[in-house]
Amino acid sequence: MNENTKSLPDMLRDYNDKAKAATELGLEYRERTSQFESMEEADKALKAIESSLDAMIESLSEPDESDYNDISMAELLAEHDAVLVHQAKELGLECRRMGVEPFPSVNDGVWACYLLRARVRHALHLRQEVQSGSRAGSASPRATEDKSKENDDVKTTKKTTKKTKPAAKVKAKTKTKKIAATAKKQNGAVRSGSKTAIIAALLQRKSGCTLAQVLEATKWPAVSMPAMAKNIGLKLRKEKKDGVTVYYGS
Repeated sequence: MNENTKSLPDMLRDYNDKAKAATELGLEYRERTSQFESMEEADKALKAIESSLDAMIESLSEPDESDYNDISMAELLAEHDAVLVHQAKELGLECRRMGVEPFPSVNDGVWACYLLRARVRHALHLRQEVQSGSRAGSASPRATEDKSKENDDVKTTKKTTKKTKPAAKVKAKTKTKKIAATAKKQNGAVRSGSKTAIIAALLQRKSGCTLAQVLEATKWPAVSMPAMAKNIGLKLRKEKKDGVTVYYGS
């Protein structure tokens, strides 16, 4: 973005808008209540927060996702206002329509669309998690009891049938299924050679990974590990080791 054409109040408003978006995406940024003291300070602050948001936009992107290459200003405005803003408001996100006022440049418009799309996807992830939790907690006592009984019956059946199969074959078959399931999940959700693929590999190491290791490997300034695991299709688990949080994905 070319911030040189903006005044300090404009840059403060821009920074606070981006701080709100960053907070929604799980990054630790606070809105400023005081004016920037200089253009240099404002420019440095905006570049830092935009760098963090760029990392989140990439981490929340989907393989085979449409891009905004060779798009006109009119098409950008239509995409932003008619599609993305509509989706965002349905999810309760704060955003404003550009209307007929164009973005400062096509590049600014493209970045704004990518950011709003990331906010929408992150909000959808959170909504799905809440809905999944509600469904899990809404089972009636009777249904829970029946399910428990059903599971006991299945376990009993498995115990009786397991004896008829050679132990080595059962173990090999289970291992093959796990490998196939993992490969299928990764091939469907992770683009080979991407930063997302790097994080997927780190999370699935036996030793797991720390946030510092992820940032070092990706060269990103910030990342939301829950959002990344959700996007990859992994179940995130974390442990404290010597005061440091270690993340594992399965």
